Amino acid sequence: MSTEPELFRNFDYTYHDPHPSSHLDSGMTYRLPINLVTAGYVSTGNAHTSLISSNSGLVLNNGSYVGYQHVTETLVNRNDTNGRKEYIYSDFDFNIDYNHSNIYIDGGGPVPFPKTLKKQIKPTWRNGNLKALTYFDKNNNKIKKEIYEHESVNTLHRRGDAFAIQAYRMPDVTGAGNNIEVEYYGYTNEHHRLKSQTTIDYFDNNQVVTTTNYQYDNNPLLASKVSLVDSTNLINETHTLYAQDMPSPTLAEQKLINQNRFVPVETKTQVKNGNTLLSSQTQKTIYHNWDNDIVLPKQIKTSKNSSTLEDRIIYHRLDTHGNPLEVSKAGGIRIIYVWGYNNTQPIAKIENASYVGMSASMLNSITTVKNASNNDVNDATENTLRSMLANLRAIFSEAMVTAYTYDPLIGVTSITNPRGQTVYYKYDEFNRLQYVKDHDGNILSKNEYNYKN
Repeated sequence: MSTEPELFRNFDYTYHDPHPSSHLDSGMTYRLPINLVTAGYVSTGNAHTSLISSNSGLVLNNGSYVGYQHVTETLVNRNDTNGRKEYIYSDFDFNIDYNHSNIYIDGGGPVPFPKTLKKQIKPTWRNGNLKALTYFDKNNNKIKKEIYEHESVNTLHRRGDAFAIQAYRMPDVTGAGNNIEVEYYGYTNEHHRLKSQTTIDYFDNNQVVTTTNYQYDNNPLLASKVSLVDSTNLINETHTLYAQDMPSPTLAEQKLINQNRFVPVETKTQVKNGNTLLSSQTQKTIYHNWDNDIVLPKQIKTSKNSSTLEDRIIYHRLDTHGNPLEVSKAGGIRIIYVWGYNNTQPIAKIENASYVGMSASMLNSITTVKNASNNDVNDATENTLRSMLANLRAIFSEAMVTAYTYDPLIGVTSITNPRGQTVYYKYDEFNRLQYVKDHDGNILSKNEYNYKN
């Protein structure tokens, strides 16, 4: 029988102390929404029915109508409690008040929008955001606290008279069929994002406070500046420029803009003590429009302090899927990657080799292993692939070749190092890693999956 203690996670949903309602459950629910409103008029010989429904034609974009503001997670075993974590989530922001204008039916006079139905917009994206997380040890001592601040920007409300879910005609008893019923849905656009994160670490009677602030520019959800300030006023700032921020974008950068891709072009990290600059580092990515209209890095340059940018990584060749085929560090040897399994996985890494001046036999061996990987469907075909990879190693005799085989969508099944030694990975029927063996068949590691009881 195992002597290891069983560990459990317990969850409690009452308000945390101190709180005036600490004896109550922190669960809250929305007022059930009224989502469908119809209106009309009654005249001689006409009968009209209006319908109100709590079933929405639209779905929530975050969570449900029920949530908990306070949650306590406790890690316990049979004999003791190993501390706890207390979570506080954002309050339920029930509604965005929106003034609907009057409704006009059949060209008649205005019908005021019902006052009780004016607050129909549910900003569910504001709910369930983590506000604070506090860690306690087994002796109830506070050891760490994380505080998160979010903000909402670019809020825009629209009335749904041109955004009706359904419009239909309702014939009256005389059969004239002139009444038009429209169901109104208000809608809102808004960006809700993280503004700051503060971490407080407690040591005896002291505490260390670190605050991270996020600043946004062209992309309202992608931070362009991240500043980390510690208790000694040491500041670590990271500025990121995207193609959209470049005053004179290159052709490749303009392609990124046209594709609406926000990828870092230049990143500058600065360390300051107050206003005094201590050090800085810059990384710039030079993008290139490769074959098949793929825009990906060509060079990665770096510099320190006031020095000029220098090449660090160079991409010499990519395939039509965007996979790197030949890469090198500045002044270093070139590395070839062979992609197999229909160009989804790297099956060989060839160090000290280049496509420039490559012989026909080398090119043919690469094609052979790619085709063998595409046909790898069982143990027999996988062994064939390993044999082809061994031939590849022999042909590239002046290079260091590392080879890989896979079970697609499961994981790597073998890795063969440049000395020809293979490590094997075996999975169970649930596609979980079961054991790892070396080239002599010795088990290096083994995983056993057991359910409780």
